[in-house]
Amino acid sequence: MQQARANLDQDWNIYQTMIDAILKPYGDDRSLSTVPLASAMIELFVAEAIKIPTEFLFKSEVSKFTTQAKALEYVWKYDRRKQNRKEEIIDNEYTTAAFGHSVIFTGFESALRTQYDLEIDDNFKPVWNEVEFRDNKILLENIDPRYFYLDNQSTKGIKNANDCMMIQWIGYEEFENYKDNELYKNVDKVKPTGYDNSYKPFATLEESARQGDFVKLEHYWNINKDMYIVVAN
Repeated sequence: MQQARANLDQDWNIYQTMIDAILKPYGDDRSLSTVPLASAMIELFVAEAIKIPTEFLFKSEVSKFTTQAKALEYVWKYDRRKQNRKEEIIDNEYTTAAFGHSVIFTGFESALRTQYDLEIDDNFKPVWNEVEFRDNKILLENIDPRYFYLDNQSTKGIKNANDCMMIQWIGYEEFENYKDNELYKNVDKVKPTGYDNSYKPFATLEESARQGDFVKLEHYWNINKDMYIVVAN
């Protein structure tokens, strides 16, 4: 329990943000009196939840892909250690405690990138050589439930949903890096826009004060059609 507490205390700002986002329906001090109780309940939930490690298992639909599934599982476990994915899992437990449910986005991204390697020539002068390489990385992100929309016809949650959608806001400079990613098209035609909170049920103080140039991405998945599409702005 002491170790669990230490893990929580180092990420105080995470659950404090969740507490600030809790909807306060009353206009007087009655709403404020519930915040310490909410804080205690969130802490207790997460402390108990992280005692049970979250595991990701890769299973093949047919036996001939069993070896590939096992290889992917080893790659995932290596990435989890290298990238310290435990922080994302703890963040997800805070989301579950505050909102009652949570969503984790997992995926794989591959892009052709350019880097410059330094060499010393025969005259002991530095020479920069342009080298292309393929950058592969695993994606793992804790999704704010306010950004996630599930199939309206689903009766058992995500288990029998046909489709879903996720909204993502990123800075315009970060979005321009997608030009080097072969999965995205027409990046140069997208114009920046301001950050918008109007579609959310409520916004944190940090979100309300956010300014600058952003791009709104709408990710759409359809299970029946095995389709994935991203629309910007």
